[in-house]
Amino acid sequence: MQRRFSPNSAIIERVVTRDFRRVHLVEGIQTVRVIVVSDRDRMYIQTPRHRLYPDKFRLLGSDRKTTVRDALLYVRAHHSFGGRVLVNCVVVEGERVKSNAPRTAFRKRVRCFSCFGPEQLTNHHIIPRSRGGQEDTRNIAVLCQPCHTGLEYKLELMERIPSPPLTYVDFVAVLVTFTLAQRHRNDST
Repeated sequence: MQRRFSPNSAIIERVVTRDFRRVHLVEGIQTVRVIVVSDRDRMYIQTPRHRLYPDKFRLLGSDRKTTVRDALLYVRAHHSFGGRVLVNCVVVEGERVKSNAPRTAFRKRVRCFSCFGPEQLTNHHIIPRSRGGQEDTRNIAVLCQPCHTGLEYKLELMERIPSPPLTYVDFVAVLVTFTLAQRHRNDST
């Protein structure tokens, strides 16, 4: 599959989709190739499970895009190897074990990331702590309790599907798709 992403020829990929499903070993760790562009003006994610084009990110608004960009930078720093655009992202393996550890009362927003609701706010770790996510401002999105419950349900469903490989970038993609679905649901009512 060939897709021209930028008219400036800054990012031109020739990617065969099945290559994204192939697991590679990098430094003894299982990885899968993903494309991540997290520039301020244009964002793009392609993993074996998700493909989000720049037009989807434009719907988020600048404040939400900053949170997503920070999360992608966090994943790049802690869970990936490789270049600026084409990255080998670590494959998530094993069962997820929920933690009952107390949550830090950190808030970087006063409204829900998904629905903009001001009540029952809680911290959502974009990369779950049970999957190696840390208490880092780049790894936290503030959600209201109903959105947090809905997103956790989506994450559990995503983790149950064994193939294609699940990467850490997929956790960010699910947050984006969930938020866009919430926005669409709110706009239609």
